[in-house]
Amino acid sequence: MTKLTGRLLTFWVALPLAILLPIGTHSMLTSHQQLAQAREKFTKAEAKHAKQQERAAQTRAWQRYAEEVNGFLKEADQAGIGESHWRPFDVDIKHRPLNQEELPDYFQRASHSDSHYFQPKRMTLTALTAEHLLPEKIRERLLMERLGQLDGPPLKPGHQVLLSLEGTYLVLPQP
Repeated sequence: MTKLTGRLLTFWVALPLAILLPIGTHSMLTSHQQLAQAREKFTKAEAKHAKQQERAAQTRAWQRYAEEVNGFLKEADQAGIGESHWRPFDVDIKHRPLNQEELPDYFQRASHSDSHYFQPKRMTLTALTAEHLLPEKIRERLLMERLGQLDGPPLKPGHQVLLSLEGTYLVLPQP
C-alpha cells in the first residue's frame, strides 16, 4: 500500500465519522434534553396527583365530619334541644357605668349554662378617668341618655368602668 492509498483509505473512513459525529452528538443532546423535559413533566404530574389525592382525602374527611354534625343536630332536635327550640333575646347595653363589685355579675351573665347560651357580638370596657367626670362630659352623657343612646344609671364617683355589651342570649325554655 502506498502512502496515497493509505491516506485515501483514512480519508474515506474519517469522512463518514466526521459527518456522523456531529449528527450523533446533536441527536444525543436532543434526546438528553427531551429526557430532562419528560422528567420535569413527570415530577409536575406526580405533584399534581398528590395534591388531588390530598384534596380528595380532605373532602372525604369533611364529608364524614358533616355527617357526624348532621347526625348530632338530628339527635339534638329529637331530644328537644335543637336550634329551633332555643328562644333568642337580644342584648344591647351602651356605656353602662359600673363599679368593681358589679362587673363580675355582668361577666357571669354573659356565660353559658345548660339552659342558656350567650353569643357575644361586641364587648367594650372603658376605664373611667377624671376626664369622664368633667361637668361638660356629664352633661353630654345626660343628653345622650335622654335621647336613648345610653343605657344605665348616671355616672357617680364610685363607678370605675363603662361597659358596652352587644349580643344574643339563646334560652332553652324549661318543659
